[in-house]
Amino acid sequence: MPRIPLAVTLPLLLSLIGSLQAGISPTWNSSTKAKISNGGVALFPPGKHPASGARLAAAIHVEATREEVWGVISNPAKQPEFLSNVKRARVTQLSPVSQLVDHEVKPSFLPMTLSYRYRTQQVPLQRIDFARVSGQVRGFEGRWVLHDAPGLIGKPGTVIFYELFVDPGNGLPQNLVRQNLHKDMPSMLGKVRQRVYTVRGRS
Repeated sequence: MPRIPLAVTLPLLLSLIGSLQAGISPTWNSSTKAKISNGGVALFPPGKHPASGARLAAAIHVEATREEVWGVISNPAKQPEFLSNVKRARVTQLSPVSQLVDHEVKPSFLPMTLSYRYRTQQVPLQRIDFARVSGQVRGFEGRWVLHDAPGLIGKPGTVIFYELFVDPGNGLPQNLVRQNLHKDMPSMLGKVRQRVYTVRGRS
């Protein structure tokens, strides 16, 4: 397992902590809960990023255990198999709870593929925080958070909360990025849910 110098890991850790502080606090009101309970994707109002632009968050219900959901969201190397915009995801395991991921994606709103590296920090079966390390995007950070569905919406299973801030740079307007995230995020979470069911069917 490769060792990363403290001089490198400390800034990355601080970056992840900063991502946490800037995160969206979801409002689980009755309309949001009803939408999730009925199989839809709830979108939460974007919060301002401390540096620039905005972020977006969404939630979806999956009739599966935390362990089944975790097996999908904690394995970015498999993303190209079910997320069409992810062209490559090469993972270096730094520790049982941290990864470096070399990502190549083709955003729906850009005519090019973007390559960048991000780092994950995990609390197993609870959350994954991630933040850009280097590459062709100016900003890329967010988190996955798992909630027990019975206590939140009164149904069996797990509610997945996903938050993302992305700034491709190159002068691309953040309102354009937000509009496309608003359009693409529900589809992406739907594919994650379907992946959980597909993997369960293979076992």
